[in-house]
Amino acid sequence: MSDSCRGDIVSLNVGGRPFVTARTTLFSRRDPDCALNKMFDQDSGMEPARRDPATGAYFVDRNPDAFAVILEYLRSGESVVHLAGGVSAEQIRYNLHAG
Repeated sequence: MSDSCRGDIVSLNVGGRPFVTARTTLFSRRDPDCALNKMFDQDSGMEPARRDPATGAYFVDRNPDAFAVILEYLRSGESVVHLAGGVSAEQIRYNLHAG
């Protein structure tokens, strides 16, 4: 198992910004259609998450500011769009469901 996916900890490179989270956080029970669910589910039919060759982290080509809001939502279950400073609700929806 690689360093970026050791146990329940997952390292991500989202638009050039590093993120580290629990694997269970990425599997959203709040939104089963979430692209993150599909990226890490081999049975989803979606192309699996790619690795950043420089760091070994999973690469997600999305807006890191929007992703920070999505990740906080997946962690807490609370809407935190007001923390995103300049990230629109539409950007959040697109980044959450984009494949």
